[in-house]
Amino acid sequence: MGILNRISTIVKANINDMLDKAENPEVMLDQYIRDLESGVNETREELVNAMADEKRLAAKLEERKRQVRTWDEKAEQAVLLGKDEAARSALRAVRAYSDEVEATTSAWQEQKDKVAELQNGYEQVEKKLVAVKSDRDALLARHTVAHAKE
Repeated sequence: MGILNRISTIVKANINDMLDKAENPEVMLDQYIRDLESGVNETREELVNAMADEKRLAAKLEERKRQVRTWDEKAEQAVLLGKDEAARSALRAVRAYSDEVEATTSAWQEQKDKVAELQNGYEQVEKKLVAVKSDRDALLARHTVAHAKE
């Protein structure tokens, strides 16, 4: 998330100053656009990795839930067959997998929130890039007019 804050700070603090003081604002603006594009690419990679992690956690969660059901069925079978020790053992496994379900659910929800945050940040940086690219010529024209007035 640091790259998003950095890009945002650069945009807010330096774009006008950069255009006013730069010897060649076109070159500076082009470099700024390249930096933004790099930030978009980095954010996209982070987002893809986070989404993959979320899918892995979802699969792990489903596997743990399946294990809970399986051991619960084994416990029921053991009770029906009168095998009390086997039933207790199966219930311990159910409890252990249930605890893992809770922990995995928590981790999955955190990852899901992180993905949503990254998607939002990615969309913002991408919009900023599109805006800067579309305003590039207008910004350069404003600089030329301001420079001519001096």
